[in-house]
Amino acid sequence: MTDQPNLFFFHVDNLGFGELSCYSGGPFRGASTSRIDAFAESGMRLTNYCPESQCTPTRSALLTGRHAIRSGTHSVPIGAAGGWGLVTWEKTLGDLLTDGGYACAAYGK
Repeated sequence: MTDQPNLFFFHVDNLGFGELSCYSGGPFRGASTSRIDAFAESGMRLTNYCPESQCTPTRSALLTGRHAIRSGTHSVPIGAAGGWGLVTWEKTLGDLLTDGGYACAAYGK
């Protein structure tokens, strides 16, 4: 087995670009983010991420690598009793990484 890099991605609702110290925020914005900064120092920081205005399309686009409209998750399903979400045949980034030998996990809502 070849050496594979570790992948770690934070997706946080309502977090501005300048909130974290590693992006010129931190103490200047009211809180130090030293542990997150340590992650940023040891890896590659991405500086361009364009989420949707709602969480469902943003999360489905992140998980699938496809525009949310193509996965049927273009808006938040308010009051839906079921029958919504990613279709069973949709491949996620986790599926692809697992096929490539990675152990994957997603935490959160």
